Amino acid sequence: MSRTDLWLIPLFALAQIDSESIARGRWILTSKGQPANYSCENQTFGVQPSGLAWAGGRLWGVSDQSSSCPGCLFSLFPGAFEGDALLLEEDGLPLVRGGTVLAADAEGIALLETKGDELAFVVVVEDRSDAIGMSFDDRTPGAALVIRPRWESKIALVSSIWEFKLSEEHAIRPYGGDTNRGFEGIAIDHHTNRGYLAYEQASDGKPRLFTFEIPETNGNGPERIPVVIEPVALAFDFTPAGKPETDLNFNGLALLRTEGESAMLLILCRNRELLLVLTLTDPKTAVLHEQVGLDLLSPIGQSITWVSPEGIAIDEENHRLYVVSDPDPSCGGNWKASQGGELHEGRRAAEVNLFLQFVPLLFELDAAAVIR
Repeated sequence: MSRTDLWLIPLFALAQIDSESIARGRWILTSKGQPANYSCENQTFGVQPSGLAWAGGRLWGVSDQSSSCPGCLFSLFPGAFEGDALLLEEDGLPLVRGGTVLAADAEGIALLETKGDELAFVVVVEDRSDAIGMSFDDRTPGAALVIRPRWESKIALVSSIWEFKLSEEHAIRPYGGDTNRGFEGIAIDHHTNRGYLAYEQASDGKPRLFTFEIPETNGNGPERIPVVIEPVALAFDFTPAGKPETDLNFNGLALLRTEGESAMLLILCRNRELLLVLTLTDPKTAVLHEQVGLDLLSPIGQSITWVSPEGIAIDEENHRLYVVSDPDPSCGGNWKASQGGELHEGRRAAEVNLFLQFVPLLFELDAAAVIR
């Protein structure tokens, strides 16, 4: 696969000025405002959010393979200013297909359609291909599930499966053969009926971006739908901002339309704690608008050793940008404790305990201040 075939490098993109956004996180607690019992001792890791979307006045997320409810759909309220975020359903809605719960490795989510009070989402899955009865390879590198929440049954019903297909020319494999570095984010452009996919890290150590036409989703078609995806050419050769000496990977993905109706892709880069803002000049070409280093702090304002931001969502009506962390389990110790400071010892101890319990954090930013 030729490098020049995949990437266009607009020279003006190399001169973009970096900006930085600071945000304090909010603990994601139960609907009663309490931390769930997530701990190594109990071998329960609770909600492990890998994707985030905004729909119906609330946030929606999916959990990955490390969660005590793998591949579940959950929803939450962001909370009042400076308040905690609260889950609406304690355990989330399991993904169900043909009466069987799919313990899928869900990595990204986007709103697909709204019909009255009914919502449909599309969820990217990777790694646990056996859960959906298919195998992934360099020509079929991943899939997405179309899901519909069924509150009365407490499930998220899988109505169809999109099997992503690549041409031989653009075949791709994940870095180091690690299938957990495949598709991580998805965004839907309802104006053009196109979707976009973020591929975390390919075999050459670099991330990728793809696009595709959204297939018919009226529920009357076939359950399994092949979907051809194509690479998006973008400005790649630049010095990334954010956390130094870390890989540049693509994780969360969201799409924003400006007042002039141009489309922007927001790419959340977990390792670098960085937000890339790309302008789509056409469906298959993007240029770098800006890169925003994220300074994501604990709720009491201390720096975090390892935030692991993975999901991103936009509330366009209220100009809010949300980022969620995925506290991947690591039972060797307090893997992302707050740094020392002049704060009251009791407050610091309480917060460190929540870190030890792998409680995720939600960060809220002013979209207008971040995207200039």
